[in-house]
Amino acid sequence: MNQKYLCTVCGYDGLKEEAFDENGVGSYDSCDCCGFEYGYSEDHEVGLGYIVTPKEMLGAAFQLYRKKWIEKGAIVAHPEYCSKKFQENGR
Repeated sequence: MNQKYLCTVCGYDGLKEEAFDENGVGSYDSCDCCGFEYGYSEDHEVGLGYIVTPKEMLGAAFQLYRKKWIEKGAIVAHPEYCSKKFQENGR
């Protein structure tokens, strides 16, 4: 059985890898629900004003991305992979 990991942005429990390794390096795994790509999105898409988001600001990056995602209608990035149950109940 393949272990799945929780997305820290939307709560989807379908990530194939842990978001960050023990050194804080992003996995570049993308969430099938919200589309957040760990190792990229927190640095390039959230608008916190950093080129590389400091570790202590990651929580704020996740919250900001989630806020923007919801404001845009919480569109599921890959509905073919994100479970229907989560799409209906998870957000």
